[in-house]
Amino acid sequence: MAKTSIEERPTTRAVVRYIGRSPYKVRHVVALIRGKDVEEAQNILLLCERGATEEVGKLLNSAVANAEHNQQIPLEELRVKEAFVDEGPTAKRFRPRARGRGNRILKRSSHITIILERMEETAIATKAAKDSTSGAAGAREQRRRRAEASKAAAKAKQEALDAEIDETALLEGEEVEVDSDKPAKKASKKSADEAKETSGEDKPKKKTAAKKDSDTDSKPVAKKAPAKKKTEVVDDDASSERASAASDETSGSSSPEGREAASEEETSSASKKKTKKSKEEGAE
Repeated sequence: MAKTSIEERPTTRAVVRYIGRSPYKVRHVVALIRGKDVEEAQNILLLCERGATEEVGKLLNSAVANAEHNQQIPLEELRVKEAFVDEGPTAKRFRPRARGRGNRILKRSSHITIILERMEETAIATKAAKDSTSGAAGAREQRRRRAEASKAAAKAKQEALDAEIDETALLEGEEVEVDSDKPAKKASKKSADEAKETSGEDKPKKKTAAKKDSDTDSKPVAKKAPAKKKTEVVDDDASSERASAASDETSGSSSPEGREAASEEETSSASKKKTKKSKEEGAE
């Protein structure tokens, strides 16, 4: 039997996992783009109102980027070869209901896979002829030019930023080298200043010591005062006698009996004084 020749065309794929949508709902969207050209599939997803169109559209753009970057296949020559959805893990929850019951909630997830391939040469030629008559090729070329211009501008901007960063790094390195030469001079100045401070600190101490000595010399020596205990005692006795006499006078001056008593006390005090003086003279 003759072997059938199978023409193998390059393919690319993109996979997204653990999408928080039911596979049943995602399969409705995937079925719309299966077997379509990439441009037609993008337009279908743009006008589709189902919830899963956002995830499927992002995955389709990722597959196109893989084909353009890895295999250098332009977008116009790609078609959706396969698109399928697999069921992912299901999270089980429950919702409380009346009478102590609970209803089960199944939070399903899904894995989406899209495989792109390059179209046949005849299909590519017919599409190019059709686009030339409709003007789609010109619009596509404009989009491509805009995309290339934006990429070039972004690249130039990044290169300018890198150059500025390198210049600042070089300037900082030069400043560090210049500063590393200065510490020796600063250290010598600091040592000289410290020496001056230490010498200045010693001088005031000597001055204070000399001041203390001069103060001690200038102060006169305190002389002991003579003892005057006896005289003070006598004076105390006299003052007490006077105070008692004054109190007696004030108390008894109003009556004649008090006056006589005061006169008797005066005579007795005078006699006592005479006896004391005589005793002192005899002792001398």
